[in-house]
Amino acid sequence: MRRVTLTEHARYQMRERKIDQIVIAKTIARPDKTRIQPSGRKEAVRRISRNGKSYCAIVIYEETPEQYRVITIFISSKLKKYLS
Repeated sequence: MRRVTLTEHARYQMRERKIDQIVIAKTIARPDKTRIQPSGRKEAVRRISRNGKSYCAIVIYEETPEQYRVITIFISSKLKKYLS
């Protein structure tokens, strides 16, 4: 099984945006939508609930045979933008 590693930027964003590592792991493991960015990085999107409202967790990461290297993570209320 591949391990999930975080860049310093991703760790900072987790703290600032109050996102726990479980959200990241679930988003990578079972995304509602994925796409490959022009840079070759992957974008995984998963619908989550916070305070009774729906949001998207967006994880940008690089994949190797050994690991998922998370570049950044953010939350968005723009469900149509990220899930359609």
